[in-house]
This record gives sequence, structure tokens and C-alpha cells, in this order.
Amino acid sequence: LTVFLTSPSLEALDVSKQADQIKNILRSEIADFISLSEGLIELNLANNRLGDDGLAEILTAIEYNYSIRILNLGGNRITTRGAEKLKSTFTYNATLKDLNLELNNLRQVGIEIICDMLRLNRSIIAVNLGFNNMDYAALKVVCEFLLKDSALESICLAGNCFGKLGVVEINKVLAKNQSLKSLDLRWNYLEPDGCVDLCQGLAKSDVIQD
Repeated sequence: LTVFLTSPSLEALDVSKQADQIKNILRSEIADFISLSEGLIELNLANNRLGDDGLAEILTAIEYNYSIRILNLGGNRITTRGAEKLKSTFTYNATLKDLNLELNNLRQVGIEIICDMLRLNRSIIAVNLGFNNMDYAALKVVCEFLLKDSALESICLAGNCFGKLGVVEINKVLAKNQSLKSLDLRWNYLEPDGCVDLCQGLAKSDVIQD
């Protein structure tokens, strides 16, 4: 891996599932590479148990990078504190297009922070918030954001278990949002009635493709 980190032409770097190496050896080297790289387009740091402190080190490096378009931070134990750092890093970033935050622990407050960031950032068009312990109240936060001038084209909300009550909020989005093309609602315990209502909402949407 250290050999790859010396390549100025590297466009994609996958260091997912390298928790022990990143914690003990490579995190500072990766951060240095990110800050200096001018060609890195895709960075996968998923499932490394970075935590909020490790995330902060990586994001500090990303603040000096103007090439990364795809960033996977899934499975890194990110909480509200990490969400604040994400907001300060990406609110005015004009390069990033796709942000994966699945399998973290953002909960409602963290989701509110991420939505505040996305309201101002018009560059990010795809976000994955799956498996973040979102309840119905957190889903309402997301849906209120999607109803107000959102630039997102794709959002994943899978595995958050907000139940069939969430379908009411989702259908409001489907009726009015004009940018969303892909919506992932798997594993949310929508129940049969909720699925029927969702299908009716999808039938009325002129935008959703997937």
C-alpha cells in the first residue's frame, strides 16, 4: 500500500477493511497523500472503525484536496461530532459528488447536521445514509430537506427501520421533489400497508427512475 501512496497518477484508492493498519501505521501516510494528490478521484475508507477522531484527521487532509469526487466513509463509527466535521469540510466543497455514510451512528442530530450541509452544498448529488439508526423523527428531517430545493439525485435510506409511518413523509417528497431519481428504502419494516401506500406515491412521481 505504501508503494501506491507514492504514485501521483493514482485515481482510485481503496483502503477499506484495513482498520488495524490504518490505526497503527498508515493513517498519517494516507492523510499526507490525500492532501498532496491532484489526481485522486475515488477514495474508499469504508469499515475502518476510524471514529470521530480518525475521521477528523482524514477530513483535515481532504480540505486541501480538490479532486476527490467519490468518498466512502461507511462503517466508521461516525457520530454527531464527526457529522460536524463533515459539515465544516464539505459545506462549500465544489468537487465531491458522491458521499457514502452508511453503517455509522448519526441518529437524528447527526442527520440534521448532514442535511444542513447538503442544503448549502449543490455539488453532492448522491448520498448514502443507510443503517444510521434513523427513526421516524430523523426521517422527517431528511424529507423536509428533500422538499426544500434539494440538489440530490440519489439517496439511500435503507436499514433505518422507520416503519410504515415514514411512508407518509416519503410520499410528500415523491409528490414535489423534482431532482431525485433514485431512492433506496430497503429493510425499513414498511409493512404491507406501507408498501401499498408507497407504490401509490411512486405512481404519482414523474422523476424517480430507480
